[in-house]
Parts: sequence; structure tokens; C-alpha cells
Amino acid sequence: MESIKHRYKLNKGWTKEKVMKAITTGNFGIKSVKSDGICRYKNHDGNKCFVGCFIPNEIYSESMEGMPVNQLLLEYSSIKSHLPFKDVQHPDSMGGSQNLLAMFQAVHDSYNPTVYPTSLYAQAESFLNNYFEDNP
Repeated sequence: MESIKHRYKLNKGWTKEKVMKAITTGNFGIKSVKSDGICRYKNHDGNKCFVGCFIPNEIYSESMEGMPVNQLLLEYSSIKSHLPFKDVQHPDSMGGSQNLLAMFQAVHDSYNPTVYPTSLYAQAESFLNNYFEDNP
């Protein structure tokens, strides 16, 4: 993993432990995908992707499925108040930037147990430890 020069604070009320609790409660430790292999925020079997774990049921809509994270936050801005961290741009090694929430989502979407020897939860925890300071 890259050397992190920028570390971020979690939103008020969130700790890394609370984020991981939300993930391990909403995600089954496997990618949340439809039968065609497309990742879903919330799957019919109850499994959720990492971002889906923070979308309250009363806000969720089937029309969210297939939307990239950036578009989701534009069209459903009320989700932002439920997220553990802000929708910020993180500088990348190429001189550009990447959306931090999209990077977190990519940990879920790119997970392949035959390529990555650690569990999906361990990958999420590693991401949080690399990019975030914990709230007291």
C-alpha cells in the first residue's frame, strides 16, 4: 500500500471500531453482487457493499444500483450525513486526486479472495488504519 501523507478524521460520533461494526453487521464478508456479477449497494439476500452499509433503509432506493459513488452522493445527498467520513478528494501518486469514498468502495468492489490473501474485513480495517485517525 502507498505511503499515506494525508490522514483524515472520521465524522463526529464515528470511530474505526464503529465503522467496522457497521461493515461486519451489513456485509457478509463477501462482495455484494447480483447474479451477473455487478456490485450492489444492497443485495436481495441482505448483503451490502461497504457504502451500502451506511445507507439507511428509509433512504435506499433500487434506483441507486449501478450508480458510481460520486453520482450517488449528488442524487441522494442526504446519505452524506450517515457516512463515517466526508466525501473528500485524496491526492494520488499521479498528481491528481481520487474520491476517498470511491477508494473505500473499490476495496469492496475489487476484492478477490484468490488474489488477496486477507479477508474483506481485514482489507477494510487496513484502509481505515492507513487513511484515518481515530476519534477519541
